[in-house]
Amino acid sequence: MARESIGLSLNALIPGEHLDAHREHMQGFVDSGERRRRMGEHMEIHGRRRDGSIFPAEIGIGGYAVDGKLHVTAVVRDITERVESTRELERQRNVLELIMRHVPDYIYFKDRESRFTLMYDAVAEGLEYESADEILGKTDFALFERETAEITFASEQELMRTGDIQLRMEERLISVRGGHRSLTS
Repeated sequence: MARESIGLSLNALIPGEHLDAHREHMQGFVDSGERRRRMGEHMEIHGRRRDGSIFPAEIGIGGYAVDGKLHVTAVVRDITERVESTRELERQRNVLELIMRHVPDYIYFKDRESRFTLMYDAVAEGLEYESADEILGKTDFALFERETAEITFASEQELMRTGDIQLRMEERLISVRGGHRSLTS
């Protein structure tokens, strides 16, 4: 369709129900004196395929003058895959959030340096903190006595290095606040 679109008005690629809004945006572009603009960053826009089907789009427009007359070039991208991937990622994030909020186990995530990157308040409260915000970005060395932190750090680093999960490992956690807790992971 790209080759067939050269020389066409951008209106040919805009669904009928969006034409009025498109014309307003194009007039705003011309009136603004801008030379280029990326459309679709702050609102959802759509294009129309040759078969008439509608797709989510991203449009970049650029203006240039020839003999004092403004010409506009537009690049229209079909972003269907990006939109679908974003929706799927959001769905998975929602499922993860439901699991983490409702499963009674301590579920948290750490980065390669063993810093906490994601947890919910219930986990933090179980570790004697008021909220996850107090823990995020910290390592076990900031939360537990050194001996405890060295053991958990070594175990996590081994897991990340090999991918081998050690099940039924009992950990005795002694926090820097003086609390004791035993966990099985």
